[in-house]
Parts: sequence; C-alpha cells; structure tokens
Amino acid sequence: MKTAPGACGALACLLLAGCCDQAAVQACEAERAARTAQALERETVSSQPGEAFELRVAAVEGVKIDASVADAACIDGRGAGARVRVTWEVKVPGVNAVRILAGNGDKADKTWVEAGASGTEATGPWINDGAVLRIESQSTGESLGLIRAKARACP
Repeated sequence: MKTAPGACGALACLLLAGCCDQAAVQACEAERAARTAQALERETVSSQPGEAFELRVAAVEGVKIDASVADAACIDGRGAGARVRVTWEVKVPGVNAVRILAGNGDKADKTWVEAGASGTEATGPWINDGAVLRIESQSTGESLGLIRAKARACP
C-alpha cells in the first residue's frame, strides 16, 4: 500500500494524540506547522514577463495552484487594480473544501472564496501591490498555499 506524502507523520500524530500526553501532541502540531511554513517559503513566479504584476505562488505538497493576471490597470506607470484568475487542485488527505482569504498586510484577511478541493475563480479588479491570497483547509484552517502580488512597471 502506498501512503500519501506526510501521511506517516500525520498518522503518528493521531496515534500519539490517542495515547500520549499533551506535550507529544503539541510537538506533532509544531512539526506539521514547520513543514507547512517551509513549503510556503518556496515560491515560484506564475506571471509572464512584461505583465503589470508579478504573481508568486507557493503550495504545500499535494496542492497545485495556478495564478494568472486576467487584466490590470496602470496608475503612475505601475500595475494597479488587477483581476487575477486562480485555479487550485488539492490532493491532501482529509481536505475536501478550501477557503481562500484575501489580504494586503494592513487589514485583516477576508474570506474571498469557499469552495471544493478543486476549482477556478477570478478576483475583481482589487488586487494591488502587496495583495496576498491564502488558501487553507476549510475544516482545519491548515495553510495549503498562497499567492503574492507585486506591482511592476507597466509595459
């Protein structure tokens, strides 16, 4: 039988939760959080050269995210007010639905989309420099991926 990546660690945590003390459970949770943070540090550029925005995408193992600029305005020679198309496919055990939060660093994140484990949605023209879309498990809140937008000089 083949197990999904990370499944052994998750199984060990579940077993420890059922038979061991709180410290062991907290250690498992800390290890899982560290793995997730490490995966989310590995960003790739998803946008094309010459576009008004650079989109940087990161995801944990078992999650595929594609992001593209559908269109963007230019203000003072830089990208502003972009619409971004996001496609996701989550193949993480136990994740059947996702929540995508939108934020920009100076305000609390707001729920943008609640949907199934795969789908495609497009934002309105409200993506600006520094905007972040965070994808998480709807049931556990576990981080699955993110998209960061950085304005570029307009072509």
